[in-house]
Amino acid sequence: MFAGKFVTLKRLTIKQLLTFSCAKIQQFPETSKDKLIFFDLFEANKKVEVGFSAPEMTNLGGMCVLRRITKDDDFVGELARKVREWRNPKFTEHSIKEMMDQRVLQIAAGYEDADDCDLLRKDGMMKLMVGRLPSGGDLCSQPTMTRLENHVQHKELYDMGWAFVRHFVESYDKEPVKIILDLDDSNANCYGAQQLSVFNGYYGEYCYMPLFIFEGFSGKLVVPILRPGRTNKRDNVAGLLIRLITYLCKFWPDTVIVVRGDGMFSSSEFMEWANGQKNLHYVLGFSGNSHLSQRTAAWVARAEEQKRRTGQDVKVYHRFMYRATRWERAQWIVVKIEFNAEGKNVRYVVTDMYHKPPRDVYANWYCKRGNCELYIYDKYFVMRSYSKCMFDYQNVTALLLVSALHNNMAAMTLFHLNVRTNGHHKVPF
Repeated sequence: MFAGKFVTLKRLTIKQLLTFSCAKIQQFPETSKDKLIFFDLFEANKKVEVGFSAPEMTNLGGMCVLRRITKDDDFVGELARKVREWRNPKFTEHSIKEMMDQRVLQIAAGYEDADDCDLLRKDGMMKLMVGRLPSGGDLCSQPTMTRLENHVQHKELYDMGWAFVRHFVESYDKEPVKIILDLDDSNANCYGAQQLSVFNGYYGEYCYMPLFIFEGFSGKLVVPILRPGRTNKRDNVAGLLIRLITYLCKFWPDTVIVVRGDGMFSSSEFMEWANGQKNLHYVLGFSGNSHLSQRTAAWVARAEEQKRRTGQDVKVYHRFMYRATRWERAQWIVVKIEFNAEGKNVRYVVTDMYHKPPRDVYANWYCKRGNCELYIYDKYFVMRSYSKCMFDYQNVTALLLVSALHNNMAAMTLFHLNVRTNGHHKVPF
């Protein structure tokens, strides 16, 4: 079948090609050019080269691009420095930073579980990514990685959370004129007896409800927080936002901050505090009730009559002052009244931006919070690798590492956009 070192195959089925490529190397003479070149294999007359003496290979070649970003912005290393070393240095082979790099890179490659450490610990590209030579020692195994995740305690997790906020502040070259803090959460279903996994009636599952805060203009992640599956958002969001905004104002005293979220974040405590702050505004969803229905009944009837008379879709905006039972003072309410083919749709927003038209407040400020939901649908967050461990601190550690990966991937996207546009791309991440 073979004539010398080369062979021309006119007709070769996939089965024959697989059988041929799996042949033992001793069937061919071992030379420096021990290869077979197939001509006329495709209609385009392309050459297919099959080597039988190739070194160990990897399918993670694209990971080297991510390494380019992590060298310039070693955020994972910053998180690793928050974790106290508890092992005897005489018997330590893998540093905490190396293990965290390995864990984050495995998630980036689609290997979300710690069990995958045993599969990839010998991979040459993975070794290069964490700073080892392909011929060097193996990376850490699954038991070693699990011991790290079990070791991180609440104080260290708290410090790692603030590291995200500091990283967000340092990502700006100068004080921004205005930022938007987008708040949203998402369910992460649990399949076991994990700590803090509580049944959520809305989703019908035992789950976590992690809270994500993004910057609305740039899409930068400010901080992620893992929370129980059922929690009162209004009572818990005030203390978090007050601490966060106070911290940001220390670095950016002249920056205008706008807080944006759905109706579950319309905390009366936060709104009362925000009304007395300089350069702080809020646009929050608000659930309808019978009192609001009475206040807007005339506007709704007028819009319905216009829809019946013209046959065209109707969308109008109004605003008025309203004071709920728990509020110390009245707040501005913006209402959107819409009649279309699907029927009536009435939505409310509470805000202190009284100087802006109601249409602008709802359409241009409130509705754009949907971008935050798109950020949460990032494939690395969707993996839900932060809801599989038994203890809450293990899952918080996983969430922080996934969030660090999100930051690295966003930075990599910006890097490539700048390369392709010679640095003229203006959309930040």
